[in-house]
Amino acid sequence: MVVADPGRETTSALEWALSHAILEKDEVILLHVEATTAVGFRRGSSSSSFSSFLRRPSTGATEVEGRGIGGEYEFLATMKAMCQARQPTVQVNIETIDMEERDKATTILTEANRRNVDMIVIGQRRSSFIGSKLSGSMSMKGPDLAEFLIEQSKCLCIAVQKKHSAGYVLNTKTHKNFWLLA
Repeated sequence: MVVADPGRETTSALEWALSHAILEKDEVILLHVEATTAVGFRRGSSSSSFSSFLRRPSTGATEVEGRGIGGEYEFLATMKAMCQARQPTVQVNIETIDMEERDKATTILTEANRRNVDMIVIGQRRSSFIGSKLSGSMSMKGPDLAEFLIEQSKCLCIAVQKKHSAGYVLNTKTHKNFWLLA
């Protein structure tokens, strides 16, 4: 399962997974978790487009929850195309889930447990040198999403940071800041 959000961190995590973790005939789940407000509207959507509270699986490469992939979901189609180009024998599924009453981390963990996934891959933002020295590895709010998933998941969870110079920095429960030149 790759936690899918628009941004370079997710793209880097997917690139790493396709090169180092995903094997022929594996199934890849691109999981996008959306926030829903108290009255059921997605954040950033117009109030006229009512959002279902029920989780619905994607209906294929051209639709997510009954809408064509485009606009806010275009990144999912791009990620799926990247998977199919690099690993043609891999089955790729796009899933979008509303957080409902839970937070994003709990939603991801619940879905990973429900699907009995072997691995969660998530992109992790680089912390600035000054910010990391002032606050340690955690911010004032506590661990970031990737750190929380690493510590709480029942399966292997890998947080991936792409380095500008070369390679990746990986974080897991047992390996912190492991630099992989690739």
